Amino acid sequence: MARMSRPRRVPLLVLSLAALAALPHASALDVRVRIGARTGEPVAASVQRGQLMLPLDALGRLGLPVRTDDIHDVVDVGCLRVRAGSVRVAFMPAPGGAPRMLRAPDLPVAADRRAGGVRVPVRGLLAPFGFRLAFDAREGLLTLTPPDVAQLQPDRATCALALAAWLTGER
Repeated sequence: MARMSRPRRVPLLVLSLAALAALPHASALDVRVRIGARTGEPVAASVQRGQLMLPLDALGRLGLPVRTDDIHDVVDVGCLRVRAGSVRVAFMPAPGGAPRMLRAPDLPVAADRRAGGVRVPVRGLLAPFGFRLAFDAREGLLTLTPPDVAQLQPDRATCALALAAWLTGER
């Protein structure tokens, strides 16, 4: 195999760098979360593969209990459990009841850990529990609408009611 001459290496290097720059990457933005009349302070969110990645502590600031277990790299958010680096979500059908965890639908993008805490694709986390989400990119505002639990499976309905109560300040 013949060695590549020096003049050909430079265009190859330029093409390689251009290809790396074109790869999908996370873009950063400030997002406020609103549920009902409550609007949280802006938090640093990102977009990965078309999914809005929100730090879980942003939901905690709106009232959801967020407990981090750094030893096992899991975060409990109300009745939900998320593991950093994973697409799996588990939930407790009866918060405060027996510690029986059920599997929820997988997230479209794995939860990740950054300096701001664990980030999750918020639609993938909350939509299976009946929450409707509307994101206004121009305003940087994510609006959450509580679920209609009559449309949910019974196990998910109990968890969804608890999440909605925490987020709306009724708990």
